[in-house]
Amino acid sequence: MFKDESEKLILNLPFGFRDIFPVEAQERKEIEDIIRTEFFSWGYGEVKTPIVEFTRNISAGVGKDWKDKLISLFDVDGNLISLRADMTIPIARLAGMRLKKENLPARFYYFANSFRQSAQQKGQKRVLNQAGLEFIGSDMLSADIEVLTILVNILRNLGIRDFKIALGHTKFIDGICKWFKLGIKEAEFVRENMILKNFVALTEFLDKKDTEKTEVFIDLLKPAKDYKTVAVKFSGIEEKDAQESVLYIRQVYKLLETLGINERFIWLLFRADV
Repeated sequence: MFKDESEKLILNLPFGFRDIFPVEAQERKEIEDIIRTEFFSWGYGEVKTPIVEFTRNISAGVGKDWKDKLISLFDVDGNLISLRADMTIPIARLAGMRLKKENLPARFYYFANSFRQSAQQKGQKRVLNQAGLEFIGSDMLSADIEVLTILVNILRNLGIRDFKIALGHTKFIDGICKWFKLGIKEAEFVRENMILKNFVALTEFLDKKDTEKTEVFIDLLKPAKDYKTVAVKFSGIEEKDAQESVLYIRQVYKLLETLGINERFIWLLFRADV
């Protein structure tokens, strides 16, 4: 089979990668077809981006630990490049490079593999299969309702019935930082530890500012099964940005209620992956 010993292949794979056989490949295709049909029916068009991006772009806006999870290398020009760790930065870069105001709003969807460094342990994956959509250039409430409706439809079409979707608002954390009267570096510390889900460090840091506010803040991070619970917890916070985030969630709740799908949502005022 091989001419000599030097031509023999290494009969294994780098850790975190695996082969996919026909049965699983077919199952994946059927799932992808269901998702693609739903995306297409709402007018979303498929986009594909390169598997690599400049490291300085792909690591922008992420926590320190994320940079350690990138799989990086130098190209022939000496540039540091990385395999995409998710599709957020590639889609943002595509929109910034290729879209003009007259093209907005734009509806995109994608199917892609993303790659992340992981510990060399059995069962750890370094490749993730992702499907997603982006509604770009609209700040209307209807855009969020559209995306949430698509998600619910896909889960139902896949035969998944017992599901919960966490819903939050990015403006909440901005309001909380202003409520605590934090400086720029202090706010960055809070955001970074929210991303890392280091709530112990957050509690210790914010306790030094205001113990009572810290108790309210930590309680608000707990998921609630309905909007009314969130509203009660939030009643003591008067900061504008924070209040706007709750009012927006209230609007979303009312519309989801009319669609009969509000019981599928868990109410979170902050998404730790943002």
